[in-house]
Amino acid sequence: MDFDHYTREDFIADESFQNWVWQAQPHNVAFWDAWVAAHPEKQATVEAARQWILGLQLRETMPSEAEIDDSLTALRARLAAAPLSTTPMLPTPRPFWRQHALKIAASLLLLLGALAVVWFYGAQWQRETLATRFGETRKILLPDRSVVVLNANSRLSYASDWSDEGNREVWLEGEAYFTVKQEPRPDGFRKFVVHTSDLDVEVIGTQFNVTNRRARTQVVLQEGKVRLDLKTEQTAPVEMRPGDLVEYSLVSKQLRQRRVEPELYTSWKDDRLIVKDKSIREIASLIEETYGLSVVIQDSALARLEIRGTFSLADLDQLTRELAIAAEIRITREGDRLVFQP
Repeated sequence: MDFDHYTREDFIADESFQNWVWQAQPHNVAFWDAWVAAHPEKQATVEAARQWILGLQLRETMPSEAEIDDSLTALRARLAAAPLSTTPMLPTPRPFWRQHALKIAASLLLLLGALAVVWFYGAQWQRETLATRFGETRKILLPDRSVVVLNANSRLSYASDWSDEGNREVWLEGEAYFTVKQEPRPDGFRKFVVHTSDLDVEVIGTQFNVTNRRARTQVVLQEGKVRLDLKTEQTAPVEMRPGDLVEYSLVSKQLRQRRVEPELYTSWKDDRLIVKDKSIREIASLIEETYGLSVVIQDSALARLEIRGTFSLADLDQLTRELAIAAEIRITREGDRLVFQP
């Protein structure tokens, strides 16, 4: 299907796109994450459709008198055009309910449709959703005093009626750094759970980074203790210790765990990009996800080139200047795309 020519209305009507908005089906989420990332030129249209779905409002469920009269007129016209029966029929009085059966049926059908919409979307209306634009980060203070730094092009939601009982739960699309406050209880500590499209991150009190983009979820633990529960595999929970990176791919169904320097993955929250032997291709992908631009690398050897350094994320122009100097390349901007040249 040619999604490149989709209008806002096309996206709204597409069931797989709706599932992506509501994070309902992992394979739909994976597909649309990748498609949206690969088509930054459609960002405005996609966002307009997403906001329309999230802000869905029920219209008046009862038809107007004029609409009912129009339907009755059309029905009478069709009956008049039908062949007449030759069998004589005796006139019989019609009860009141029969005279108004069409009106009653139309109203009931519309009412049932409205109830179905409420049932399907009701849970979503009960969430608070906070989002960031391309190139923007945002610090969020949750009701339990835990702190979240939300990276660019990301969304975080939690229950509107956040309770002091039960688990603390949030839902993440994109990337965020969490500093979770410990809440002791008589039976232990109150859990904090971060839900992504393919796994749950369960913690007590800790600092960690979660990235959920392009059909891939990555968790880096800076301090404390974390347990990961995969949603799509019958796999035992994964226990993490500080300095661990765990990455799960929804496409390959592979789970990888290794030791890393957490600062390389969390420095973005301080408007810095720290890289050690990271390729230009990997940096280009980060720019696309953070700033919503497409990046063209005009040489395959350049794409594999690895660099080191610390760069500013506060300003895109400054970032590209610093990268160009470090890699000894030319970076030019052409509208909504960046071109990397040897």
